[in-house]
Amino acid sequence: MWAINQRYPPRDQKIHQVPRQPRDLDLLGRLPGPAFHLSDFISSGLHQACLDEAAWLESRLGFEFPLEPRRQHEPLWQDRTLAVLEQTLRALRSARIIQFTADFLRGEARQCKVARPATAQQLERISRNLWSDYPF
Repeated sequence: MWAINQRYPPRDQKIHQVPRQPRDLDLLGRLPGPAFHLSDFISSGLHQACLDEAAWLESRLGFEFPLEPRRQHEPLWQDRTLAVLEQTLRALRSARIIQFTADFLRGEARQCKVARPATAQQLERISRNLWSDYPF
């Protein structure tokens, strides 16, 4: 979602000529799998500052924020996400956004080719399939 918004910002439609609508990428947020977390955030100065702010707010508001459940972090591209990724991306309403997303997936495949070759192959396949439907 971030990459699409960077390439085709909704506020710059006159420049890039790609139609954007409020909440047009919401369907990407519904892809299955746990949220991706930056592993270096835990134990960072920013994380501690957030905890300090939360403690201050709790003392003023009179209730406690729920603790974030500790969970094992999973890789960004999980099998259950990859299983529905192509179908989900086809539901995007813009051929240019779909084409850009196919390029983005190709880059992601290059990033994980050595450590996770099967995932890289799936990402490359999805990218090829999207490109074949939306060639530019």
